[in-house]
Amino acid sequence: MFHNTISYLTISDVHLGNKRNTTYDICRNLDKFFDNYTSKSKFIDLDIIFIGGDLFDKLLVFNSDDIYESISFLYRLMRFCLNSKIKLRILEGTPSHDWKQSKIANILKEHALEDLDYKYIDSLSIEFIQDLGINVLYVPDEWTDSADETYQQVLVLLKDNNLEQVDIAMMHGLFNYQLKDMPNISIKHNENNYLSIVKYFINIGHIHTFSFYDRILAQGSFDRIGHNEEESKGGIVCNIFKDGDMNYNFIENKSAKIFKTIEFKTNDLEKNRKKLNKLLVGLPLDSYIRIKAKKDNPIYSSLEEIKLQYPEYNFTKKSIEDDKEEKTILSYITEVYKPITINKDNIETTLVNQITSKHELKQIQLNLIKDIIEDTR
Repeated sequence: MFHNTISYLTISDVHLGNKRNTTYDICRNLDKFFDNYTSKSKFIDLDIIFIGGDLFDKLLVFNSDDIYESISFLYRLMRFCLNSKIKLRILEGTPSHDWKQSKIANILKEHALEDLDYKYIDSLSIEFIQDLGINVLYVPDEWTDSADETYQQVLVLLKDNNLEQVDIAMMHGLFNYQLKDMPNISIKHNENNYLSIVKYFINIGHIHTFSFYDRILAQGSFDRIGHNEEESKGGIVCNIFKDGDMNYNFIENKSAKIFKTIEFKTNDLEKNRKKLNKLLVGLPLDSYIRIKAKKDNPIYSSLEEIKLQYPEYNFTKKSIEDDKEEKTILSYITEVYKPITINKDNIETTLVNQITSKHELKQIQLNLIKDIIEDTR
């Protein structure tokens, strides 16, 4: 049993560097979410803050404004955690988003915030947090290309740590229940597997929509970065009490960027324009508005005029027909998709496996290929 009541916040899928919702805007929303990191913050009494993967949207270049905004945010959050005696953990998310860029927080800790209780986790691991008396399982996204293989490694990890269960789990990926209409995806985790080895909450990032299944909580993305994300955004505060009871609260990011789809079912252009004008009232500037109608709807011929009338909004269009076709294609692609992210750690294995799957090579040839790869690093 752990020592006292545990309270922690999990946010994920922040996506700094996104091209639509800018890093500047996301960081300002993070500042508001944390009440500008002051003593008035609703999170001042937390034990831990977890960033559950996909802090970044893409690989950033060092001379971009995005990188400076990102570092500034991390420093503000880390300083808040230090001053409030809150632990901070950052989990690596999808490799093609994060690119291990969260390691930059290690430098901030080393040179400016060395007393902060902070860890960056980029591997399958279990951490025992001694002063809280809890074991935390960390599962980064795409740890292997098979959820079953990852789970087998988790079982080995438990055995190595002389554990039958951990207290909580922080994951980035997806469970079966989140994409139940697409049954043949090898990277989907089995809910019952993890519920059997985690005593309390399992928090998972990656899918941007909030959902829950038993003790599994998918907090969704912190902010909106695209259409089809019109639900509330934010994070989850979990409380685990000393007697074993637990609860959670969804904390909304009330400033989240607006991505709104407006569907027009009539061909009456005048009625459609009135409907649009009415729905735009009160929407924040720089909101993203998607016009959705059948391809022959006259609203499309009026779109350029609408853009001129409302230059402070971002307008796009998608026909009902194209939307249906895209969902069909996406369903097929998702079922056959297996993720591959090439980096310096796996380039040799990935290339050698690809070559040997198509060609029979002698050992001397394999050694030569490995030497060539090593020389190019």
